[in-house]
Amino acid sequence: MGMQNSPNDAPRIAADALVIRVCSWNVAEIAVEDVQTSRSCVRDWLLGEGVERRRPDVIAVGLQEVDMSAKALLQERTKPGVEWAKLLTECLQGGAEKYTLVASDQLTGIALFIFAESASVYPFIDNVEVLPIRTGFFYAFGNKGALCSRFAFRRKSFCFVNCHLAAHQRRVKRRNKDHHRILKHATFQREPARLLAHDTVFWFGDLNYRLEMTRDEVISKYCQEGGFTGPPVDELLEDQLMLQMKVRRAFAHFTESKIMFPPTYKMKPTALNEYLAARSPAYCDRILFTTSIKKDQDSPLRPPSKSDITSASSCSSSSRDSDDGVVDVDTVFCVVCRSPQSTRLAELRKSGWKCFECVGKKSKRSRWVDFDEQSSASMVHPRDLYPRLAVACVEYCSDPSLNVSDHRPIHGLFAVPGVFS
Repeated sequence: MGMQNSPNDAPRIAADALVIRVCSWNVAEIAVEDVQTSRSCVRDWLLGEGVERRRPDVIAVGLQEVDMSAKALLQERTKPGVEWAKLLTECLQGGAEKYTLVASDQLTGIALFIFAESASVYPFIDNVEVLPIRTGFFYAFGNKGALCSRFAFRRKSFCFVNCHLAAHQRRVKRRNKDHHRILKHATFQREPARLLAHDTVFWFGDLNYRLEMTRDEVISKYCQEGGFTGPPVDELLEDQLMLQMKVRRAFAHFTESKIMFPPTYKMKPTALNEYLAARSPAYCDRILFTTSIKKDQDSPLRPPSKSDITSASSCSSSSRDSDDGVVDVDTVFCVVCRSPQSTRLAELRKSGWKCFECVGKKSKRSRWVDFDEQSSASMVHPRDLYPRLAVACVEYCSDPSLNVSDHRPIHGLFAVPGVFS
């Protein structure tokens, strides 16, 4: 159905894995009636067959531009959101597996729906929350922003973020700022309260990052007739999102599977593989994922205590410690500790943790050097402090058969091992 990675490269799904399907689509305010004739395509987008024909246990659906009217800007929840919820629910009820809606919400044009398999998954889900975060006009309106939903299942926590970031080619800094604002304000009522503290996090939607190429260059390199012809995403040096992730200005904690499909924007509606002449094609629609960085109870080594920490450098130029002395990894870029040759840091290094030191740590032009070079301060990157759950991306595809919008929908199939063990 979709354009995707080779099935031979896809990892096998373990029997004890929780299978999660993440779907994202900027529907460009199309009416639900316009999709009714493509109901079978919608169902394929939501379910697919995956590897070994195993159906997903959880399905997360993120829509953007559901309703961008002035009424939606003020009310935030409108009739189109209800109609999309009804359509998606009906599409998931026709097969052998039944799905129940766990959480849903609408923030102007952004809509998020979380479904779980009715028999073996839904009854055991708890601690469900949905949180809206506005990054639109004056940061008070939801024409741009995110919906964050979380739940717990079998002592594991999962978080889903559907976002629509700032548009236009040159607004990279604003998109980065929107990302950090969402991270900062995504605070849930139940633990884990912070977004990145969840065991598994999926961040998806219309991230709006573009390609630093002319339209003709994009077309000739990635959009030739017959489908995708270019290198995978980690070789796309012109991609704004990948560049921002590499220099850690945005989405530094996240990973993306290789893109092996054509740009999903800006397509000619109703056409199979044709782009509008007025815009340069881009990979605006993305699915990123990460796993938590937090204290491992079984580890013989403890994270740095408050007495070890003298200062910290943050992606948002602010830092703080949590109440139990564990670094707040949502914002802290590195931990600055005294005594480079301390026993604690020596143990960390022997265990494979990456230890660095900082020269001129109070300067914006701080130079990072290796731990061995000696200095007055050392740093341990929080990403390397704790074991991380392995998340396997089984599929990462576009779905060109749903061609009624100027964006093509995408989906990712993920396996989180050990959840059912």
